[in-house]
Parts: sequence; C-alpha cells; structure tokens
Amino acid sequence: MDYFKMFSPVVSWTTVCTTMNLAVNLGLHSWQVDYSNAFVQVHLPENEEVYMAFPHGREHYRKVLRSTKLVYGLSQALLHWFNNLSDGPVKARFKPSNLDLCLFLSDTVICIVYVDDCLMFARDPEEKTKKIDCMIEQGFELQVEDDAT
Repeated sequence: MDYFKMFSPVVSWTTVCTTMNLAVNLGLHSWQVDYSNAFVQVHLPENEEVYMAFPHGREHYRKVLRSTKLVYGLSQALLHWFNNLSDGPVKARFKPSNLDLCLFLSDTVICIVYVDDCLMFARDPEEKTKKIDCMIEQGFELQVEDDAT
C-alpha cells in the first residue's frame, strides 16, 4: 500500500445534482443517513499495524499503543472506511454504479455516499426502511433524518 497516494472516492457534484433533479421531478422521498462514529466502527485490516504514542502528561508517555480501529486523520482511514461502508449498500441489495463509485442503485432506492453520510431517495418510504434495516443488521449505527431536500 502506498501511503503517499491514498485516496477515497468522493461523489461527483454532477451525480448529486442529477440525482436531486430526478428526485424532485419524480416526486421521490429523500432521507439523509449519518453513520454514527464512522471511523470507530471499522477495524484495521490484519496486515496493517498502526501505533500511537500516549498523550503527554500520561504516566506511560514512553510507551506506545497499537490501534485496532481506524483513527480519524490516518491517510488510509478514508479508503478503509469507504471499502467497509460500500459493503453495507451492496449487502442491502444495492448495485454500485459504473458511472460513480459513490452511487448505489436498487430497483426501488437510490443511495449516494459522501464520506460518512448517505442520501437516499425512494418513491415508497417502506422500501427505504427495509434497506436501512438491512444496513443496521450488518452492525452499522445509523441516524436517519427525514426529508433531506
């Protein structure tokens, strides 16, 4: 892994605008979904070791800690988070779009992922509830806000 060339996919502005336009013109309901404590929910891969120093002022300041979870600020944190996050929509029967890595589609729901937030659009609120319940069953802690538009 090249730590100097890390990146995480980010939804394009064109995708957001096009999807919002579709939602308004088709009368779709919208929801904003926030992943609570996003980085803490993801374990580091077994082949990566990250060590952190104790904060100054602590009695063990000459020792280090090995992190088993992602830490905000690591160059690879966003990539690992996105890889873990994209498993959620896929397991909820979304298909990743060929046009944008952050756009996930199902027969009834559109999902746009931006870092640790999602925008979801659907005609039927029940369909959205089924998809979110499926993602929660996978261990994601989610906060859902109605009417994201």
